[in-house]
Amino acid sequence: MFGNNNYMSILIKMDPSESDNFADIVLSIGQEGYNNNKKAIDGMQKGDHLKFRAKIKTMGNEFKLHHLHLMDGTPERKTFEDTGHTKDLEHIIIQESKLP
Repeated sequence: MFGNNNYMSILIKMDPSESDNFADIVLSIGQEGYNNNKKAIDGMQKGDHLKFRAKIKTMGNEFKLHHLHLMDGTPERKTFEDTGHTKDLEHIIIQESKLP
């Protein structure tokens, strides 16, 4: 979807948001970026507040998300952090897709 450098993607809602119903940012993460930030990424919950360093790939508009790519960093210099604060946004519903 976003090229060969994408291992996973996270949908992010900004605060304040540009949309009442949808995410604002898709953050693509490469294999190295995931490995260097594995603990924080795997421990995320809906509503977590995050700090991250990323490169802007494409700017969005009212019809498409902003696309950012997480900078890889190193195990000593993380580029992704769960700040430990949470804010549940009850008006956003996330459904898990179950593939056959």
